[in-house]
Amino acid sequence: LPATRHLHWFFNDGPGGRLQMILVGYIGAWWAPDKIVAETAWRHIRSEGGGISLDFGVHFFDQIRHVAGEIRGVTAQTAIIEPHRKTIGPDGTVAMSLDCDADDTFFAQFDTERNVVGNLMASWAGHGGATVVADGSVFYGSQARVTGTRATFDSAPSADLGEQYASRASADRQARDFPLGLTDSFALAQLDWLEAVRQRRQPETSGREGLHDLAAAFAIVESATLGRRVELAEVLDGRASEYQRSINQRHGFA
Repeated sequence: LPATRHLHWFFNDGPGGRLQMILVGYIGAWWAPDKIVAETAWRHIRSEGGGISLDFGVHFFDQIRHVAGEIRGVTAQTAIIEPHRKTIGPDGTVAMSLDCDADDTFFAQFDTERNVVGNLMASWAGHGGATVVADGSVFYGSQARVTGTRATFDSAPSADLGEQYASRASADRQARDFPLGLTDSFALAQLDWLEAVRQRRQPETSGREGLHDLAAAFAIVESATLGRRVELAEVLDGRASEYQRSINQRHGFA
């Protein structure tokens, strides 16, 4: 996403200073309070890899890792707030219903190897309306704060993050981040994949990158299951796998 590239520049080479804290929060913003998420039942079934921690966590951590560095550890709590979910048909009647055994809510704390600390929370439950932290995600640096597309400085007027990038990032940086002038995230991903094939290299978001994103998401459910902080290394090498154990048994991987 262009916004992720802008954030990386802002807090690593730009005027935001050293990144210090990250807050992410969406309660009841999607499919609340008790709808089947995207009408895809598997998202609520633990043995099929369901649950909001894995579904959303992998995307949150993908951006966080790029901007803030490798995840060191996670302490988390999960819950099933709405154990029964449904899809309402066009005629207003229940077209589908199911019982859930995968989490629909999580609260997590994390830190990174660059000593950035953060809190994440997300829920597919929540009656009476959504609660969103600022514009969903807030990044605090030693000189500025960013939420959504707005950067707010200690001693300067607030500014649009994209405009800051366009006017202050080097031409070389912008050419690397947006080759051929592309700004559509799917176009950028496809170009990178095609160039990876042509140059016989790994794509920017390689399989290993995806593995680390998913390991960070699994650290949420492993921490909640074990009742303690879980280091990312424990997930990667299999030492923390209590949550995964029942999935392995269900599919004959144990």
